[in-house]
Amino acid sequence: MNKICPRCQNEFETEYRQRKYCTVCGEYRSSKKYEKYISRPFTIATPFLCSKWRNEGDSVRTIAYILQRPEKQIREAIAQYEHSA
Repeated sequence: MNKICPRCQNEFETEYRQRKYCTVCGEYRSSKKYEKYISRPFTIATPFLCSKWRNEGDSVRTIAYILQRPEKQIREAIAQYEHSA
């Protein structure tokens, strides 16, 4: 069964109906550090790497999983890089 995590908006697969959060968010769910972690600013290399990996054929979902960020932030990073290039 596929679900969408209410915190990071990434889709994840689970066998349990009651599971609400993806693996990444589930680990940080009870921690106050989570909000700071998920909304951390981009490094200098983040937009470049997101754009590079996307051009190499990786999906936004895959990049989001690798960087442990919401897909929306990955799309923003790609747009930011393409705008500055």
